[in-house]
Amino acid sequence: MFVALPQAVPDEYLGIAAGQELGAVGCLRVGGQREVENDARLVLGEGFLEFLVISRIYGRQQPGREEERSATVDLVEGLIDLPQDRSEVVSLAVDVLAHDLDPVAVSDLEVLVAVRLNPAAGAVIGLKLMEDRVVGAVTDLEANVLHYGEWGVTTHEPATLSNRLADMIEALILESGIARPKLLGVGIGLAGAVSSYDGVVYSSPFLGWRDVPLANLVEERLGLPVFLDNDVNTLTFAEQLFGPGQHTSDFVVITVGRGIGMGMVLNDEVYEGVRGGVGEIGHITLDPAGPRCDCGKTGCLEALASDPAVVAYMQDGLRRRGEPETALPTSLADVIHAAEAGDTLAHEALTRSGWYLGIGIATAVNILCPSLIILSGEGVVAGDYRLKPMFDALKAHTFNGLLQGVEIVVQRTDDRAWARGAASLVIGKVFASPRLDAEALEAVP
Repeated sequence: MFVALPQAVPDEYLGIAAGQELGAVGCLRVGGQREVENDARLVLGEGFLEFLVISRIYGRQQPGREEERSATVDLVEGLIDLPQDRSEVVSLAVDVLAHDLDPVAVSDLEVLVAVRLNPAAGAVIGLKLMEDRVVGAVTDLEANVLHYGEWGVTTHEPATLSNRLADMIEALILESGIARPKLLGVGIGLAGAVSSYDGVVYSSPFLGWRDVPLANLVEERLGLPVFLDNDVNTLTFAEQLFGPGQHTSDFVVITVGRGIGMGMVLNDEVYEGVRGGVGEIGHITLDPAGPRCDCGKTGCLEALASDPAVVAYMQDGLRRRGEPETALPTSLADVIHAAEAGDTLAHEALTRSGWYLGIGIATAVNILCPSLIILSGEGVVAGDYRLKPMFDALKAHTFNGLLQGVEIVVQRTDDRAWARGAASLVIGKVFASPRLDAEALEAVP
C-alpha cells in the first residue's frame, strides 16, 4: 500500500517521493541534496501518519557531516542504524504514531524508508446497502473484520434511509468499542451508477434512486468522512489491497449474484469512469428479444445469467409443466439442490446462465485483456453446474490468443466480504497513491 504525500509539500521536502509498491509495504525514497531540518516532521495522510524526516542520510559518508549525522541519530533515539562501514547502505526505521508502526528495514543505494501500516493504528467502517437490508463491519487497516452487523431496510426514501444508515454506523461504533477518534471514515457500497468523486448515486435501479447525494446526507449526521462507490468497485479495492490483485497492475473483478457487475484496475488504478458509470457488464445486451431486466431494458446479461434469472427460468419451465406455485424454487440454493437431485430443468437453467456469463466475460477479455480475472459473488456457489459452461463459452467467444496467459481465480463472496470491501474503499482513499511526474522528480537537485 502506498502512503499519500500531502497535496502541498513544502519546498524543503521535495526530495521525498513515492517509492515502489511491494504488497502491503510502501516506500518513501529519501533523495536530493536539499537541506532538511533534523527535527522536521512531515505529516502524511492528512495528519494520520507522522514520519521523522532525516536530512542527508545516504549510503556514503559526506565530508564534514559527521556532527549532523550524530545529532540525527540522537534525535531518533537509535532508530537509525548507521553501519560502521560508511560505504554500506543505511538502514532506516520509521516512527509513526508514537511507535505504532511496525518498523521495516529497507536497504538500497538510494536509501529507502519503508513504511508498513500497523493494522491496529486505526479503524474504518464499511457498509453494503441492498434493497432489503444492510450489512456492515468495523475493520482494522488491513480490512480484518473486528465487528459485524446486519439490519433490515423498510424504506428507500433517501433522507429516511440515510438517517437509518447513520444510526447503523453509530451502533457499530458503540458495539465494537472503537474510540471515535480512531475512525478514519466510513465506506458505503451499493449497486448502480455511483460516483466516488462527489458521493452521488446517479442511478440505482434496485433502490429507484436518481441523483441522490448519499455521502453528504450520511456525513452530515455522523461528522465522519464518508466515501461512496459502486459495490463491485469496493470489492475491487479489497482485492487490489489485500487479495489476489495486490501484485497485478491490470485485472478485473466480475461478480455474479443478485446482479452482475465488474470492477477494473488499469495501470494500478481502480478505474472510476464518469459519474460512476463504469463496469456495468451486467447490462450489455446479449439477446434483444430476451427477458426484461431491472434496468428497464431487455436481454441484458444480468437478465439472462444472474441468480434471479436462474430462478425465473426454472419457475417458468415448471409452470409450463403445470407444477403448482408451491413447488417452484425461490432461491438459487433451491435450483442447485434440484440439479443435485437430477432435475434436468434445474441443470438446464444453471448451464444457460453459465454460458451467457462466459460470453459476458469473453467480451471483457476482448476489450481489456487483463492479466487476472477474479470471478466472485454469491453465485459461484453453483460450482461446475454454472462454471463449466461458463469456461466453455469463454473459450469459444474470446478472440484468438487473448485468453492465453490470463489467470482466472474463482472465489465466493459472502456478506462479510462485501462489508470488508466497503471498508477497503476507505483505506484505499485515505492512503491513496500519489501521482508524481517522473521528469520533475528526476529534476530535483
